[in-house]
Amino acid sequence: MAMIKGVNERVHLPLYDSFFVRPARQLRELAPSNVLKFFVNIQGKTKLETNMQSSSILPHWNTFEARALRVVISDLPAVFPPQIETCINEPNGAGDGEAGKFDSCLADIESLLDDFNHRIGCEQVTAAGESLNTFNDVLEHVRGISEDIEACLGLLRRFCDPARMGQILQMQSNLRAIREDLAAVLKRTRVTVTKSKEVGEFLDGLAELEAKGDEYDLLRRMREAKSCLDAFVQLNELARRLKGKSLDDVDPCVAACERLIETAPHKIERLNHVKECLIEAVAEIGRLKAQLRQAQVQTIKECLNRALGDKRLMPIDAQLFNSGEQILAKLIYNSVTTLFVGEKVMMQMPTWFFPSGGGPFSEHGQVATHGLPSPQATFRFAEPVFIDTQQNFRVEIEFPEAAAAEELQRIYGPFFMWVVVDGYMSRDVQ
Repeated sequence: MAMIKGVNERVHLPLYDSFFVRPARQLRELAPSNVLKFFVNIQGKTKLETNMQSSSILPHWNTFEARALRVVISDLPAVFPPQIETCINEPNGAGDGEAGKFDSCLADIESLLDDFNHRIGCEQVTAAGESLNTFNDVLEHVRGISEDIEACLGLLRRFCDPARMGQILQMQSNLRAIREDLAAVLKRTRVTVTKSKEVGEFLDGLAELEAKGDEYDLLRRMREAKSCLDAFVQLNELARRLKGKSLDDVDPCVAACERLIETAPHKIERLNHVKECLIEAVAEIGRLKAQLRQAQVQTIKECLNRALGDKRLMPIDAQLFNSGEQILAKLIYNSVTTLFVGEKVMMQMPTWFFPSGGGPFSEHGQVATHGLPSPQATFRFAEPVFIDTQQNFRVEIEFPEAAAAEELQRIYGPFFMWVVVDGYMSRDVQ
């Protein structure tokens, strides 16, 4: 398709290049020096490794506006040559075997210790004993309740009946109001009274009545007396129900509780002692495991020295014992990343300044990443860096310390290290 002259399009098209160490091979086979150069050699690379069409320059007459720079490092498990795998998996090496089951058992014990928190204390047990004793006393008192309590309740009901007692109190109030006139009439009357004795007693009673009585107060409090009577009836009903129940089924429970009260403090003390013993045992096993692990490390290294015969072929400890975080730390904290455009340095900082802004992330797992997996969590240039048409550019990652460079060259693949220059490509429209 022909290009339209004088018309360009601007697209978001990042440029990336990488070093890829294949399985069972070492980084030193690709980079024998202490400098890794990106965008310089693209021969034989796949689209996973680079999207460059030609080394160090943009294709055709394109220009590029760089806005961000990222360094991405993979966290893939290493694959070693057969002689190294043999040393790792031999009986005295780091093979799991039954150790995996033992570790699982220890994890279960530690989880049990974390969850162990008995809820019964000596104070609770003592309080339970006192409650049981009180309950037994209540039952004994219930057994002694009088059989003729119903007759007593009937008498109280009649006394607290507002209708009947109200009439009597009302009559007494009326008599008090007319007692003087009534007494005068009875004394002056000449009618023969058949029951003069009763009339005399009646007149004496009228004389003894006070000018002001308590009838109104008693009538007002009659309802309170009725409420008290109802409460007493309910209490008597509860006592009657308890009295009618057989305690044959309750006694074994009470006896079991009493035995628990006698033995629980000793059991709690023994459980606390067992917990302390288990904690000490777990700590001692941890110390023994650390010593055993150190012995295994020494055994593996001795085997590798005999099998390889060359220290440069020895895997680094971080890869040998599956510590991806240490590998990542060694790479980003021991290197300096530089962006060259032409032969001019456009940006130079330690590699930790250029987080990847992508890739897997696990807060509690074994995945190691260079920064949070978000495109915003990366380095961006304060001002765009322009790469002109047919202008050379490259990125170098240098390991200034010779010891660190020598160690990192022993990294085994599969291992990726990408450099991404993110920005906008201006190109001809087709």
